[in-house]
Amino acid sequence: MRNNKCILIFLLVLFLCMLSSCAERIPENLSFEVLESRVIGMPTYASVCWGNYVINKWNDATYDRITGELVYGLCENLECNQSCIFHKGSMQPKAIKNSIFYFVFEGRVAQKRYYCAKNLLTGEIEVLFEVGYDNITPNNAMFVEDEYVYYTRKYLKDGGNPDLPNDYHSFVCRVSLEGGNSEKVYELRGNSETLRVLTGGMMLTTWEGSFYRIDTTTWEQTKLLSLEEAGFLGVSELQYLDGMLYFQVKPENSLIAAPNGQPTQQLRLIIMNTKTGEWRYLVDVPVLTYRLCDDAVYYSPVEFRQVNDPEIYAPTDPEGAKYLLGSSTLYACDHDGGNVRAVYTDETHTLDFINHYTVLDGVLYGWIFEFDFKANKFGQPFFAEIHFDTGEIIRPTSIVDKRK
Repeated sequence: MRNNKCILIFLLVLFLCMLSSCAERIPENLSFEVLESRVIGMPTYASVCWGNYVINKWNDATYDRITGELVYGLCENLECNQSCIFHKGSMQPKAIKNSIFYFVFEGRVAQKRYYCAKNLLTGEIEVLFEVGYDNITPNNAMFVEDEYVYYTRKYLKDGGNPDLPNDYHSFVCRVSLEGGNSEKVYELRGNSETLRVLTGGMMLTTWEGSFYRIDTTTWEQTKLLSLEEAGFLGVSELQYLDGMLYFQVKPENSLIAAPNGQPTQQLRLIIMNTKTGEWRYLVDVPVLTYRLCDDAVYYSPVEFRQVNDPEIYAPTDPEGAKYLLGSSTLYACDHDGGNVRAVYTDETHTLDFINHYTVLDGVLYGWIFEFDFKANKFGQPFFAEIHFDTGEIIRPTSIVDKRK
């Protein structure tokens, strides 16, 4: 009986110690009901919400929505001598699943690419694997699916010349999150085939001007859309949600002249069913930039607007006139393009909505570019919240720079 009591006491103490350890590792303000973005295919200047955090590529920024603290840089060591890989290149976020998955280049002349994961509960950073410069593919594919990291990599053909691009094979590869060797799962059709999305047992690629859907079990290939036949010159900013692919295109004969006479390409926003290939314009106007979020699609229409102070520069003065491309109003629509509404307007024309934001619960989190009327130029960008219901702009309560 005495031995049993001793064992029970020991187990109780061990349990309390485990709770204490967890309390030290997990921030108190982070809910256990963690909200993960369902959007796949982060755009070039990615920004995404995960729980209480906003992860933003620019300046490798992490913003705590509860405390208002903004942290620059990934390195956890404040005394870092800047020799570690996290000071050698910018973070390129690609996926988020309990951790944020990203890669960094080694140095300005990229000799290696390190694929990493940062656990947002513990702050720990793990280097999953690395790829040498000669094996890096032009696109920046990285997806997490079924406990694997998928990415693209080049391999030199037997007897091939390392200096000749055509002497390489390109593959979709995967590595288990538990570690181990990389394995090839699909050979891309030449170096020009680009992996765009990998999820739910299918891959989406572009090759020779067309979209393809590839079953990751049978590897059957289905052609979805020919860009040439649809009259499109190119695609950009691809994002995926619930079986639908969103992307911008350059339609033929879509050049327009700005007030200063410079030609500008108008982009249209497309939604495409990834099972059938059926597509349509999501909204009726040309779209400068957009962000696919879990609740809606946010976009800035194409619009030329003069931003000079009229007291200094006459509106009719072509020499002094300065124009911004993009509306002063940010719009939103449902994922199917319906329920179009204006969500925020800056009547003073000082804000330009570009590629560095995301939206959650009616609040925009991202970088704001402010135009200085008197100096006739943009001021320094700053990270902030914009509350759509009140129009209030809230800056961070504190900023910690771990890049130094």
